[in-house]
Amino acid sequence: FWTVVGLMLAWFAVRALNRGRAWPVVAGILLTYPGYLAVVSGQLSLVWLAIFAAVFWEMKADRLVVAGLLAGLLVLKPPLLVGLGVWWIIDKRMWRTLGVTFLSAGSIATASMLLAPGAWQQYPRALRDFSELHSAQGAQWAQFSPWGLVGLISPDHAGVGVVVGVIASAAALAGFVWLFRRRTSDWVPLFAAAIVLTLWVSPHVVAYDWVLLLAAGLALWGYDRSLQPRLVVAGAVVAAVSLWSIFLGIVTRDAFGWTLQIAVIALAAVAVYVFRVVGGQAVEEHVAVGESLGEMHS
Repeated sequence: FWTVVGLMLAWFAVRALNRGRAWPVVAGILLTYPGYLAVVSGQLSLVWLAIFAAVFWEMKADRLVVAGLLAGLLVLKPPLLVGLGVWWIIDKRMWRTLGVTFLSAGSIATASMLLAPGAWQQYPRALRDFSELHSAQGAQWAQFSPWGLVGLISPDHAGVGVVVGVIASAAALAGFVWLFRRRTSDWVPLFAAAIVLTLWVSPHVVAYDWVLLLAAGLALWGYDRSLQPRLVVAGAVVAAVSLWSIFLGIVTRDAFGWTLQIAVIALAAVAVYVFRVVGGQAVEEHVAVGESLGEMHS
């Protein structure tokens, strides 16, 4: 049952992000390791993908209040709000949407606290226990976050990973601000960058979470056709690395006792490659994806 639901959510997300034929893209998702895991393992990654896609759809239609209401659903997995939250905080045109998101998220959080009082208190503990379970099972290779990169290579210096995570997150935030200043009038690249930022700064990211990168890729696909060849290359690299990083991590763990994780490095390289191209372009209208935020609020 969940597999069918997951496929339908993936279909909806593709249609909302790009009105082309959806099923070939869904089939392509299944051929990637993150997509396959998201569909068959019963994880909620495709639910989050559908929510991001719905937010994009509503923004595209200039229904920013509805977009904020939908974004509030992401509070059920709080780290997923980071990227959109950073964007909407620094972009005063989105403050109303941000306020609606806070109201929506607050209402959902309050309701869940009343219905399941212990869930929020147990959430941090669950993250810690899950990380410890991964370590106990030797499954550290499944971690796709810069926060755990040092701990994978040298388990005795895991504390250094916190410093690395802070530095990496600060660099990502600086990069997002740079893109915002370069493409202030174009909201689609900011939407895509917000998703990448979310995956980069979140302390706990595993392989199936990378299915969210589909939202970033499809948003940019319809934004500028000149980007499409680069996006094909970027998508192929992400798909290949997400699979081979797992095997490489297992091999290095069994052979040397430490885990080489190339997924994090690859994501950084792909993100810098794509968004430097986007940020370096001359500012122009991209009518294929609707109006800019400046026009949306005029």
